[in-house]
Amino acid sequence: MLVVRMGPSALRVPSIDAAASTMLGLEAITSKDPWGEVRQDSTLVYSYEGMEWFLYRGSLPSLLLTMLSKSGTRPLPAWTEASIAPSLVLMRVPRGESTVAEAVKERCNGTEVHDLYSALIDRSLDQNYTLVAFTSDSLLKSVRLDSATKVLLVPEEGWQVYERLRVDEIWYYTMGVPKRSLVEYKINITDTREQYTLQRDRLILAMDALDAGLILGELWTTDYPRPFLPVLSYQLRLFSPLDYKEVKKILVALEFLPDGTRIVDYDLYHRNSKINWIDIASRDVPRKDVMGVALRLELESRLPANVLREIQEIEQQILSAKKF
Repeated sequence: MLVVRMGPSALRVPSIDAAASTMLGLEAITSKDPWGEVRQDSTLVYSYEGMEWFLYRGSLPSLLLTMLSKSGTRPLPAWTEASIAPSLVLMRVPRGESTVAEAVKERCNGTEVHDLYSALIDRSLDQNYTLVAFTSDSLLKSVRLDSATKVLLVPEEGWQVYERLRVDEIWYYTMGVPKRSLVEYKINITDTREQYTLQRDRLILAMDALDAGLILGELWTTDYPRPFLPVLSYQLRLFSPLDYKEVKKILVALEFLPDGTRIVDYDLYHRNSKINWIDIASRDVPRKDVMGVALRLELESRLPANVLREIQEIEQQILSAKKF
């Protein structure tokens, strides 16, 4: 689960004419919430005379380099008064939660901002300030800032604020979740190809994309698929808001490829009891592989395209490894 991430950068200029827009590859944005329409690796440009937003599909340093290289020895006249807006940091909190924002406010010496866009276009605030926006929406996709429940202005540069929040992100998130809402599970990974790192990575990718919880521990352990038959396994400790049946469905789905090939064994334990596939099976599903393929196809429909593509690439690496 992604708890903290940077938002896109922003640059303020007096005006942007058609020639400058074409030369720099800027796209006009008509949305009322332009920040929610772009990715974090993009840059927004605000014309404060025209009160217009433009999108540059690249980082702020890339935009500035493009501006310098294409304008020759003389900078664009309207851009000599350009200024960098405060950085934006997004932080995910449980829905209806407010104690996390108060803790960040106290720790980072923040001030509550009631109009986020006024702060973004305020030329008295530059890159030495950071806006921290709290939202209950997933951070794995573009986030509309009108969904922010609270916004803080912090008198520090963005990377400093981001690093500080990243260090304590688990503490912040769990502080905002009622203790009874998070359930601890143990997941034992057994792989005959011994590609444990790849099997862990693909599982974490899926769990993050589905907001299925936080992985807070990893260790090697011994599992017993049959009595007196010890097998080396890699164990993850998952703290999840999901019911054990939902977690088990995700695990069974990832055990299989869409063609029915089984590439791993993910065993789920809750309160030291093993959750078997039959515990989530319906009466009309005769075999685990049949259920696994159906759950895999359902899982793929729920995953963002980029996450699914990354998982599939990892699976090709796994399949190329030799079984032991």
